Amino acid sequence: MQIDTLALVLCEKYWSFEPGTVQHGRIQVTTVNRQQGPDCIITTIKLRQRDCPTDRTVTHYYYSSWPDQGVPKEPASLCAFTDHVRQHLETLPRLGPTVVHCSAGVGRSGTFVALLWLMQLCARGIRPDVRAAVEDLRLHRMWMIQNLQQYVFVYQCLRHWLNARMSTTRPIWQQLQSLNLKPSPPKPEPHSSASASKGNKVRKKHRQHRRSTSEQEQITSQHFLHPSNLFKKLWPSSTLPKKSSNTSAFTQLPYR
Repeated sequence: MQIDTLALVLCEKYWSFEPGTVQHGRIQVTTVNRQQGPDCIITTIKLRQRDCPTDRTVTHYYYSSWPDQGVPKEPASLCAFTDHVRQHLETLPRLGPTVVHCSAGVGRSGTFVALLWLMQLCARGIRPDVRAAVEDLRLHRMWMIQNLQQYVFVYQCLRHWLNARMSTTRPIWQQLQSLNLKPSPPKPEPHSSASASKGNKVRKKHRQHRRSTSEQEQITSQHFLHPSNLFKKLWPSSTLPKKSSNTSAFTQLPYR
């Protein structure tokens, strides 16, 4: 017996990739221009309600390389996309809310919103807390970040983004030097040969300490972000679930 399968439309395509206008009931959607990125399409759209003399301009981001109930292939692409959106939002006046949606509006949407929020906190010098962010999101919409894979991916993306930012943080005179302004580093104060030798030993000791501290922090970060360790942090030690290949137990993250 043949069973016909019904193609499920997860999200209606309500805008056009090409310049032009489409009508959806009382709403007129006009595509003004489009920019093609590696994994996304950025479209400028004008919305107008019927019989309304004014329209609203919307910057529409479409990230296409993200499977439903899954994660992108690697963190770098989503980090670049999310950080671009973050910087764009920083330049806008507070005219209204930012709308984020996928198909069900929980898995991919929750992962993106959590990552964007945590990036914004880090950019303001606030320590990020992934679990607290997910718990807070779930107070406002159920099932935000749908499975353990997506939860772990938030950590991986945040680590990738922070490492990239840290690698570009240098002393200010080195930053100016990279811009060909050629400033000179601070001149050392005059001192005797004995004090110079002592100062060199102190500086060498400080460099060794910073290097060992940096290596230890990297090892600690890799250990903490390992999926098996993250999984243990989702429950108190006395109520850890039995090992299973089914990650749906992630949804037991408390709602408060």
